[in-house]
Amino acid sequence: MPRYADVKISEICDAIDTTLGEVLVTAGVLIRSQSYDELTEGMNDPLTLQIYPEEEEEVNATGSTQQKTFGVDPVIEENITIFVDFYARARSVIDEDMSELVTGIDAIRDNLKTQHCPIFGLAALKTFKWSWKRQVFEYDGPQEKYMGARFILKFIVF
Repeated sequence: MPRYADVKISEICDAIDTTLGEVLVTAGVLIRSQSYDELTEGMNDPLTLQIYPEEEEEVNATGSTQQKTFGVDPVIEENITIFVDFYARARSVIDEDMSELVTGIDAIRDNLKTQHCPIFGLAALKTFKWSWKRQVFEYDGPQEKYMGARFILKFIVF
């Protein structure tokens, strides 16, 4: 019987919240950080990070012949994508919006670059890669727009 890693999506999101979000709140870069079960309907405070799962892909284990030869069940690899949305400020004055955005992006990048095994403190997270893209978020309807960035974290779990 194939084996899966013993980690839950909730644990990954919460670990990112603790290791990235809470660290940046303490440093004064963010006002708040919200894991998947803390998201709010309205955006009361920009300088907010929201962390939630986006998708997962199961990949068949490689080297299963060797594992079967030695009597070990193959391990199933999972690719898990988590979104980390950074809301810099309400969209108003482009130079001020961009200044706040770039300052936040730099702080988040600096934190992500420090992540080594165990990634975000979770042994099941073997590797990860990340990217970001500037984004104007609509929140609570088209009348509320926020300058921000979406960080896409892709984890390989096995």
